[in-house]
This record gives sequence, structure tokens and C-alpha cells, in this order.
Amino acid sequence: MSGANLSREKREQYMRVFNELDTDGNGWLSREEIGQWLKRAGYSLSETQIESVFRMIDKNSDGKITLDEFYTFMELINKPPDSTSKLRQVFTSMDTNGDGQLSEDELVGGLNRCGYQLTRQQVHKLIANLDTDGDGTISFEEFLAAFQ
Repeated sequence: MSGANLSREKREQYMRVFNELDTDGNGWLSREEIGQWLKRAGYSLSETQIESVFRMIDKNSDGKITLDEFYTFMELINKPPDSTSKLRQVFTSMDTNGDGQLSEDELVGGLNRCGYQLTRQQVHKLIANLDTDGDGTISFEEFLAAFQ
């Protein structure tokens, strides 16, 4: 999602937050800036957890959170909590190593625990359909998109 898909009001609101978080004014958010934001918001997270949040937001894995990546994240966390939070719980239970991505093995394990027995070929096909960025894993955003 880019800012073009948002209403003008939301785009401006998210941009204000982004600019407040961008304390050094370089046009992107660092791990440190995200960590400070989460701490100010009252979250008591370890460095590993902050890193996981950062990687979830940093879609292209370049170590910088752009405004478009921030727009996407803000829209994700501002969706109605009923479906998103339930799907987050399912995703988190499947993400056994806590890296914010579902590997093939994690997906198979999670589906098995839910009573679904898929062949490797079916799992490969499922991943191919869900993995929109082509990195071989399923992010929460990709997982969520499958249910919308």
C-alpha cells in the first residue's frame, strides 16, 4: 500500500506521526527511532522484539522505514481489531522462531496443528500464492491479505 491509496486526511495524519518520529530529519525511520516510539507508547520490548517489529515494517529489508512502508504499517495496525487481532494470534502461534515471517516448516506445522494435512506440493503452491514479495516466507501482511 502506498500513500496514494489512503484518504488525504489519513495520509496527512500518518505523515505527521512519521515526521515526529524521524528525529534526525533524514526522511526515513531507523531501528532506534522505531524503538524510541514503541517505548514512548508504553511498550516494554526487548531489543529482539523491537528488531522483529522493525523487520515487519521494513518490507524491502533495506534497514530503513520509508514513508510508504510506514503508511502500510499504520493501516495494518489501525484495521478493526476483531479480525486482525485474531489473525495476528494465529500468525504468532505459527511463527515459532519469532522472526515475523512464516517459513515453509512453520506454515506446515501450523496447518498440521489446525488439522490440515497438506502435501509439500500443496504447501509450495500456497506459499507461491501468498508470498507477494518473493522472499520465500510469509509476512504477517501477506498472511493477512489472504483473508481479506
